[in-house]
Amino acid sequence: MSRVPEARGQCPAADYAHKGRGSCGGQSQDQAVGARAVDSLKTKLFPTSTAPYLTYTKVPWRLRIRKEVFTPGELLDNANLLHLVFSQIVQDVYADACVRLTPEENAKLRSLLESMSVTPSNAQGPSVTLQTKRQVVEAARALPLYFSRIFPASGGRQLPDVQMLAVSHSGVRTVKRQRETHGDTLSVLDTLRFEDIADVTVPRPSTVNILLRNGGWMTIYSPKATQIKTMIHKFVVECTQDAKTMIHKFVVECTQDAPEYLRAVADYVTTESTLLSFRKGEIVRLVKHRSLNLPKGWLYGVTDSGESGLFPCEYVVPLGRQSQDGAVRYTPPTHQNESRVSQKSSAGLPIERVVDGAAVATASLPILASSAWIDSKDDHGDEEEEVGEEAERRATELADGKHSMLQFAMFNFRESLDRYELLRQRDGSIRGSVKMIEHLKATRGGKGRKAKDSDWTWKELVEMIKFSKSPIQSALLNLESPELNKMAMESFLAIMRYMGDYPMAKNQSEVDCVYSILVSCHKHPPLRDEVYCQIIKQTTNNKSSKPDSCQRGWRLFSIIAAYFDCSENLKPYLFKFLETAAYDKRRAYHGTAMVCLQNLRKTFKYGGRKNVPSIEEIAAISAGRNSKRQIYRLPGGTERVINTKSTTVVEDIIDEICTILGVRSAIEAEEFSLYCIVEGDPFTMPLSREEYILDVTTELIKNGHVFYLIFCRSVWFFPLRLDNALYVEVIFNQVAPDYLEGLLLVAPRGRPLPDTIVNDMARIAALLHRAADMQHVPSKDEVKYLLPKPVLAMKDIRPPQWVDMVQYSWPDMTALTNTEAKAQCLDILQRWPLFGSCFFAVKWIRNEYNYRGGHCSGPAFSQSSGFATRTTKQNTSSH
Repeated sequence: MSRVPEARGQCPAADYAHKGRGSCGGQSQDQAVGARAVDSLKTKLFPTSTAPYLTYTKVPWRLRIRKEVFTPGELLDNANLLHLVFSQIVQDVYADACVRLTPEENAKLRSLLESMSVTPSNAQGPSVTLQTKRQVVEAARALPLYFSRIFPASGGRQLPDVQMLAVSHSGVRTVKRQRETHGDTLSVLDTLRFEDIADVTVPRPSTVNILLRNGGWMTIYSPKATQIKTMIHKFVVECTQDAKTMIHKFVVECTQDAPEYLRAVADYVTTESTLLSFRKGEIVRLVKHRSLNLPKGWLYGVTDSGESGLFPCEYVVPLGRQSQDGAVRYTPPTHQNESRVSQKSSAGLPIERVVDGAAVATASLPILASSAWIDSKDDHGDEEEEVGEEAERRATELADGKHSMLQFAMFNFRESLDRYELLRQRDGSIRGSVKMIEHLKATRGGKGRKAKDSDWTWKELVEMIKFSKSPIQSALLNLESPELNKMAMESFLAIMRYMGDYPMAKNQSEVDCVYSILVSCHKHPPLRDEVYCQIIKQTTNNKSSKPDSCQRGWRLFSIIAAYFDCSENLKPYLFKFLETAAYDKRRAYHGTAMVCLQNLRKTFKYGGRKNVPSIEEIAAISAGRNSKRQIYRLPGGTERVINTKSTTVVEDIIDEICTILGVRSAIEAEEFSLYCIVEGDPFTMPLSREEYILDVTTELIKNGHVFYLIFCRSVWFFPLRLDNALYVEVIFNQVAPDYLEGLLLVAPRGRPLPDTIVNDMARIAALLHRAADMQHVPSKDEVKYLLPKPVLAMKDIRPPQWVDMVQYSWPDMTALTNTEAKAQCLDILQRWPLFGSCFFAVKWIRNEYNYRGGHCSGPAFSQSSGFATRTTKQNTSSH
């Protein structure tokens, strides 16, 4: 028998698949059939025919009809069907040759059958009851692969061990076939529940993408891709319907008992089908059942209208305790793996959670994450952070109570403005306003109000800037138009989805969430303050059930801060919030907060990023990698790898390379530039010093261009620094090609070259020979490559004379190192009049100086500019 199960992609999921010896229960002489041969088989389910037909007789094989797979909600109500499936299980267990059963599972089922006195001989007899048969079938249904349709599949580079994909009533499993001496077995690598699957797509004929509700996805390659997608989609729909039916059944069972009632203290309106919407003051009947596996902080309830679903616990209070504690909202217990920072932090400062252990890796990372992005230290500090007493001093200075987000919310949030008219004192204090609010609240409360109403008012204000488990029903700020208000709510949903606190929409990824936020803020600048307030709200006192929610929120914060500034009204509060979080080492994400602070400072200085980030950049930042290893070229072809962040600008790269070259003056550093050379583009310009590096490279990579980022000197006012080896190397490699092309040589009109220039060229030729690490005397053939090209065409000095002069200068060079030879060469050339010039090819148009046309090169240098002919390099004019 061949132990490789045959995939039947054309059969209905609940039907009985026709199997030959390639399935469970056959003989063992066909084990030589390989998995690849079986996977390549093409099968088709033909419909039955009433016409006459021919068939085989007296054949050495038999066809068996077996139950291959159950649907999620399928029941065996028919006694005959139950008996057939039971007989199949008994035969497979005692035949000991079913590849769908591991040896352990086979032994478990055999033990169960023996405990019920079931053997192959009496399995067909009347002694076996229906209850026994049903118990055996249910035990087999609990196994992962026995009732499953198995497809040939591959996981590619990301999942190299995957060889098959199994779809059953209980989920989707990746499977590996293990060949062993006693027989082949199938082992389950991973399991996906249908409840965790958001969508299944087939982007290409042999590719299946399974999108998960947490934002991640799995890519499987199979020739049965279409059949896999159809089957999974059908089972997901059926599983969802069964879950809703089961929940309603629980509701009926649980509400028959004495119910516990809750009162809504705020509106909770959502379009999510699994969540319950209600209005403030509405009564909700709480449903409690041990089978309801609710996430922390969520409850299940039913309204008087019969609607049922999940809802966050902070929106309700127990009705029975309303008279004593009606102002206190229920707070869910904290996670066991969380610890709170010291409660000594100043009032008004957000208290974040600290997650023990390493950062949790997100499951929603795209597969395209580039290896050029490197791990950062965003959650463990930053190289620019103050340390020791300095950090403590700054943290103490920031805890002055001024410009807190609570103050901003009281004076600017829509909810606060609608309720109260607030007053601000000259020093920015809100104490007087708070007292006034509490007085208004007490006056409004009536005689029966408790003294704790004022305390509840304060908590109500704090809730405006704290994490919310549910989408907002209106913008936080008082925006101008309904369209902006709608976009603000969509941005909040995108933030929640990116953080993992709300399910992704169909075919949506974390990249789409980031793009939607960036595009909205780009097109509508008034939304920028709103988005900043939203991300601050979701990262303050984050109590999400997702362990990496707050971490992902801070990383999204860093992306937004790299693109947009804020209004002058929000600016002091936003900087105060980030500085407080960044300089307080007790906070869990002070390192990422420092990244956000640095990004925001860069944005206010340089204007923010202009192009949307690539998929690789978003994936890298989401995974905590905020630096990319970018290659920069120096003159001569030397490459330098510099870690480039999302907010790195051209000026940063120039300053870093200048520091390596020993150039520490900011004014002198302005003489250097960064060029982007695009292959095939004859024109190039230096990049603006305010331009973001990743804005440039992302656009070029997106368009498929080959490019190089080249650092060089473009202005020559400051003297050369010949004491730095790398500086000498860079300047020499930039100047030497111009010298050999003859661009630095000025040939007097009608007169021979001056003797000083001739001697300089002979000495430079010997220095160039030594700079090339040569130890021998330059030969005749070598000398012609060491002189400027125009000199070779001049008739004043013959080639043998040049050879003699160069060889005469050679003995002085033998004791020099390569760097010393290059430095002496530069020392000679810097005294030439055209040294430090930038040469541009220009077309001669005006008919002056008896020129009818042609091409010239125009040097521009620190003292003047001039023109020279291309062939003779004779100076025609200077200014």
